[in-house]
Amino acid sequence: MGSDAALGRLRRAQPLARGHVGRPRLTAALENAGGHITTVTAPAGYGKSALVTEWLTTDSARVRGSVVLQLELRDNDPVRFWGHVARAASALGALVPDGTDTLLRDEIRAAPGVAPEAFLATVIEHLEAADRRGILVLDDIHVITNPEIGEGLSVLLATLPHTIQTLLVGRSLPVALRLQRLGSSGALTRITASDLSFTDDEALDLLNGLVDTDLDASELTPLLSRTGGWVTGLRYAAMAIRDPADLRSYVQHFSGHSRGVSEFLTDEVFEQQPLERQRFLVDASTVSTLTGPVCDALTLRTDSLALLRDLESAGVFLTSVDQQRTRFTFQSLFRDLLLDRLASAPAEHAMRLHARASDHYAASGEPTLAVEHALAAGDSARAAELIVPLVGDLHRQGLDRTLQHWFDAIPPRVLAQTPALALTQAWIRTYADDPVGAIDWCERADRAELAGIGSHAASPIEARVAAESACLRTIAYRTLGTLEAAITWGERALVLLDGRERTHRYVDSYARLAMTDALAEAYGLAGTPEKGMALLRGGIERARDGDNVFAAVALPGKMATLASSVGMFDIVVRYVDEAFHEAERYGLEGKLPTADAYVARGELLWERNELAASADAFQAAIDAAILSRSTWIRARALLGLAKCRSAQRHFAEAALILDTAEQGSGRGTLPEFLLAQLAERRILLAVRRGDLDSATASLDRLRLLSVQRDRLTYLTAVVALLGGRADRVADRPDPAPKPDDPRRELEWAVLQFRAAAARDERPSIVPVLERAQRGPFIRTVIGPDPMAISRGVRSLRAADRDANGISPAYLRQLDDAVRRELGMTNDSVPEHRRPTLDEPFSDGELAVVRFLPTDLTYAEIAAHRHVSVNTVKTQLKSIYRKLGVTTRSGAAERSRRLGLLP
Repeated sequence: MGSDAALGRLRRAQPLARGHVGRPRLTAALENAGGHITTVTAPAGYGKSALVTEWLTTDSARVRGSVVLQLELRDNDPVRFWGHVARAASALGALVPDGTDTLLRDEIRAAPGVAPEAFLATVIEHLEAADRRGILVLDDIHVITNPEIGEGLSVLLATLPHTIQTLLVGRSLPVALRLQRLGSSGALTRITASDLSFTDDEALDLLNGLVDTDLDASELTPLLSRTGGWVTGLRYAAMAIRDPADLRSYVQHFSGHSRGVSEFLTDEVFEQQPLERQRFLVDASTVSTLTGPVCDALTLRTDSLALLRDLESAGVFLTSVDQQRTRFTFQSLFRDLLLDRLASAPAEHAMRLHARASDHYAASGEPTLAVEHALAAGDSARAAELIVPLVGDLHRQGLDRTLQHWFDAIPPRVLAQTPALALTQAWIRTYADDPVGAIDWCERADRAELAGIGSHAASPIEARVAAESACLRTIAYRTLGTLEAAITWGERALVLLDGRERTHRYVDSYARLAMTDALAEAYGLAGTPEKGMALLRGGIERARDGDNVFAAVALPGKMATLASSVGMFDIVVRYVDEAFHEAERYGLEGKLPTADAYVARGELLWERNELAASADAFQAAIDAAILSRSTWIRARALLGLAKCRSAQRHFAEAALILDTAEQGSGRGTLPEFLLAQLAERRILLAVRRGDLDSATASLDRLRLLSVQRDRLTYLTAVVALLGGRADRVADRPDPAPKPDDPRRELEWAVLQFRAAAARDERPSIVPVLERAQRGPFIRTVIGPDPMAISRGVRSLRAADRDANGISPAYLRQLDDAVRRELGMTNDSVPEHRRPTLDEPFSDGELAVVRFLPTDLTYAEIAAHRHVSVNTVKTQLKSIYRKLGVTTRSGAAERSRRLGLLP
């Protein structure tokens, strides 16, 4: 019926493009569609036609037969459109009679604007009479905008025999097309852009098929994120690669600015829109999420929501993100194109749009977005005004990087004019481990407050500037090691905070608790740990009361470290347990707040001579400090680890650890108190190695630093004793250790005992052990030279002097530790206990020796030690060889004779 030219509009399935990736999940959806009508709609380039072509080449589709009607804009003429439909029906087996085209023209002329019902009835009648299964595809259906055709197509689809499966394929559906009834009856299946988007595996197959490369899915993440699985974008990405070696770099930077993608989106999407809509799209790209109100504010329209919905329906790269279709986002690459267009407009236009967006978001209760757009508009003063009320909430949410990002975009002079912002910048510098910068911004905050500059000078935020500034200075000066200044500012902060206590307790809570941590440590380092511990008791109660998560973990840890420094181990155990309990409760295990608790645990285990476990605790503190980039906390934990390695006689490793601690993190010199502690640890390491020259050199360096006089006197005496000058060790140290510092008292007592023994005075060890058992102290008693202690302990045990008040259990524990120490070093002991090992045990082997007398299996020993069974077997084999035995019982007996077992 009709001309041959019209027949040219019908076509069979076309060949698939090179590199086509099969979509079995979607062809299955077409094959198993519940109804006889299927819509395949998505923006340009989503592979709609390719999917249909792939399905039409399947065996089941070939058996049925198919016709594709490729539509064009000129097909909005009803005579042309319905003529194509009649010829498609004929191609599917309907015997449409001659003269039907005349019937069509007459009916349309007689009733223009109305569906040609008589014509449609004739087509339907002959399709039903043919009783054949077939597939009719109306491709590019979005070009049909004539409502008359839309109405007629609604009638045709509602009455087509179910043996004809009809596919409507395009960027959108005709506005006048009514499919609601078909959808409710189950006759309609929809495939949309979300279904057509390539999965990771499909994208990987496509790229690897087009480019000779071996990318894996993880490397495609940036590209998939940018394209949203859009197949044309993926193809352009592949086409742009001339050298496959560049692909990994290219996928990281692929965007809508890329030439091929930009040209496609311009020609196929952007320029297909009327000029008015083009302007709307460009202006709307100012914001990332589009709503009716924000687009009205940007474009000064009143119908933006309706326009957004129309654009989405028309297949523009715009997607609703809620069920009500009130919020929309652009496809990422399409927004890149629009932003390029916006950037090419006069700068004043873009800044005006950002200013409108900022005003809208501020009025709508979205202050974060208001700040971002104020900055984009170049209005720093407005941005600063908007930031002030946000500071507290962002602090509490841990979003200081957001604040830093904003502050980087605001000139320092603007920040310095607003006390609250200057103070916030001081907090940020504190978190960045920049104490000098923090002090500088505290001074700016104070000056701004005194000058009364800023529009919020009377607000509660500004009113606390002096108190928080004092808190921050305390933290900064503690970090710098300027202890006197830290204590001065900390005590001033307490006065200011106490003055605000009744009305601002919870407002000031965070600043007070952070300052409490710093001031308590400053007290401890300045030789008054009792003040620090008293301060911490109140801080811990305040942290619990205010539910301050960070402080609830950190302050008990700080209490434990101060108690550890003076040997109050019962307090150490209590507060370490509390710190780790709170850390588990709040999910802070292994994070910075636990660092002090790990250090305290390490010190406690070191004192008990549990060196491997102590090293693990110090390593955990190092890891927590590294995660937070806290230089001085890391250095302090490294000091503890070096002390462990020295006790294990791994001297080279201990020296390397001290070098690492002294190097810091490249942020500048460590505070002087840490440099003094490093020098002290180097002295004690040299003494333990018997290296008088190194000990003397480290002592000379220590004298150049600020160090407490009693500590310098003690270390001078230690080095003198190493040099054989026992006469220089005073009977009474000057100044004497404080009575509330049992560890320092014990160190002097041990040193004086060793000096007296070196002078052949045969001193009694009882006064030393009376002090030591109160801890109980083990490593402090052993000290750098265990021989003198060994003789004193043996003589006391040989005399069986229980009446001296020394606990037999403690004496046995100390004797075991000394024997183990001497077994490791192969030093001489009494004849009946003399070790004859040619090579000492490793730490792992010594840990296994204590299991020799038990009935534990290899697997059970391995479980206790958290190692493999093979490791235990290897260590036992080495133990047998070194002991010269062949059985476990023989190894246990030999170890007892060596003093390695009780």
